[in-house]
Amino acid sequence: MINKLKKLYYTYKLRRGVLTFTFIKRDGTTRILNGTLRNAPVTSGGPRYQSDKHITVYDVDKLDWRTIRLESIVQVNKPCL
Repeated sequence: MINKLKKLYYTYKLRRGVLTFTFIKRDGTTRILNGTLRNAPVTSGGPRYQSDKHITVYDVDKLDWRTIRLESIVQVNKPCL
């Protein structure tokens, strides 16, 4: 239930602009990602993970789609661009 609410909140914010996610990757390293859903390119494949445990965002630095495990997110900020 908490993951579903987090996902809804992040999706709402991502559709309005860019958020900076700090999260722990599966290999244990920390990653910072500037992501959005606003004006992101549409792909024919669709999201890789469609669950309440993941969120798919468009990485504005690498210009590609990324999936983040919600439980791995350490911090979310609005970036200073």
